[in-house]
Amino acid sequence: MSFQPDLFDDYHRGETQPRSGSRRPRKFPDIAELSDGELLGRLQEADPRDIERVCSEILSRSLAVAVPLLEGLWRRFVGFGVTKPFPEQICVLRTLASLDHDNARTALKGIVSSNRLPASLHGVALQAAADARLTVPAGLLQPLLEHPDPDVRVTAFRLSHQARLSPNLVRQGLRDPSAAVRREAAISLGLLGFPDAKEILLNELAARPSDTLIAALAVIWDDDVIVHLGRCAAANPAHAGLVADFLEEMDDPKALAVARRLRKGQSQG
Repeated sequence: MSFQPDLFDDYHRGETQPRSGSRRPRKFPDIAELSDGELLGRLQEADPRDIERVCSEILSRSLAVAVPLLEGLWRRFVGFGVTKPFPEQICVLRTLASLDHDNARTALKGIVSSNRLPASLHGVALQAAADARLTVPAGLLQPLLEHPDPDVRVTAFRLSHQARLSPNLVRQGLRDPSAAVRREAAISLGLLGFPDAKEILLNELAARPSDTLIAALAVIWDDDVIVHLGRCAAANPAHAGLVADFLEEMDDPKALAVARRLRKGQSQG
């Protein structure tokens, strides 16, 4: 689809609204005091300066009933935000990602998978998909591995193992100029079961351990990995339980011995 020109740049300053009538921007005080029905009504009327407050209140109340209205709000802005995302577009994506409900995830997946998503929203959409733990279509994800914005590349590589992208495509991230991208590419390769990035993962484990990094190493484990996971758990007690879980799943004598020591340390702690 070829997007129409972004004719509403002034809208970012609250000076107009795209094809939604002649309503003047309104401010809505006391959002928290509104009933659920009143709050949902405000969602349909809020201007850029109020939309974030309205969506935050929807999240605080976990209003899954807002999902169809959020989808409707998204449709109002389809084709706009080509140069710069509108606040409404960003809020819809983030709110759907944060609502813990199947309908919200389904709606978000439909938006993220659409070929009508403007490039300016790729970063926000990918992050929303990651937050909601969605699987992004490989066809959408692949070109974003080379996006000029390193933050977009980071999220794209973070999602690449779920999309089952070709390992050769993921390996390209190991040569990325961004250290954060190289880390995510290494994690994805590990989760896919390829040991190519083992050394990167072990270095990252010592510097900045995380649950996903530990999970990636647990997939490609060997004796060396077992030792490093044990050291990581000893130095980072917050990760000890997860490391022990993975070691026990390996059903290897060395791994089980390390897991027993970790469990003993946890019980004594």
